[in-house]
Amino acid sequence: MLLAGGAELQRALYSLACRVLLSDDPQRASRLIYLRSPIKSFPLKDQDHVIERLAAWVALAKTRLEEGVVYPGVKPYRDDPRFGRLAMPASSFYLERKEPTIRKAAGTDLARYWREP
Repeated sequence: MLLAGGAELQRALYSLACRVLLSDDPQRASRLIYLRSPIKSFPLKDQDHVIERLAAWVALAKTRLEEGVVYPGVKPYRDDPRFGRLAMPASSFYLERKEPTIRKAAGTDLARYWREP
């Protein structure tokens, strides 16, 4: 599992921060630990590869933004109660109507990174 639609983003960023801040390159492990019984640990496998993929995704997103392509995130606004608190589109179907154009503008390569298993 690499970024898994953002589910692994926090562990990848923590791993990157440790790699940068702890310059003497200690052994590091980025993992999610559930402390309630039964205690379970879920390590982030191949941290360096995940960080490389994240960096590639960020670079691609930056390129899209520099091209002037700005679009809403991948999470549908209906699933996010915070969406549009400041301003909603004139129609509740605005994003549904614009979604094909948004996806085309974003490009399949950007979405592919985000959905990688």
